[in-house]
Amino acid sequence: ETFESGDMVFYTRARLITKNRIGFWRSELLEGTRTVKYVFSVQAKNTKHVLPPNMKLPKKPLEYYPQDLHVWLKSTDIIQSGASAMKRQLTRIVGRNNRDMLEVNKKIYDFVRQKVEYRSEIGSKDALATLSEMKADCGGKARLFVALSRAAGIPSRLVGGIIMKEEV
Repeated sequence: ETFESGDMVFYTRARLITKNRIGFWRSELLEGTRTVKYVFSVQAKNTKHVLPPNMKLPKKPLEYYPQDLHVWLKSTDIIQSGASAMKRQLTRIVGRNNRDMLEVNKKIYDFVRQKVEYRSEIGSKDALATLSEMKADCGGKARLFVALSRAAGIPSRLVGGIIMKEEV
């Protein structure tokens, strides 16, 4: 979908893998103040995922998980799960031989939440920059969490959302 209004263009694209839609606003040489109004509807559903107690991390994740989950194990330009600094940090967080998935997941979460300082920023910060600076906004913290999870062999992806209640 593409909509044009004066000097502004709005268009949407569907992500190839997730099929999620993302909207983009664009303008060339726009001066002054403009108001953007976009009306959309949401079909929300609550999903709860529970890890079985004592679930172990597979020693060879690419052999263990089905092919459609392999994309969520890969290192990317912004989620550098294969970087040596990421793997060293993972070992410091969870230890060398910890295979308990729930415990590993919780330790990664606690590390990112407690040790990475929240700082509102302009632009996006990748996982390695977040690890290096130990400061990031929610996007940088999420990328670091996903990178560490993937490095541990846990298929992980970023999920965006809208806060519907102020108290959340």
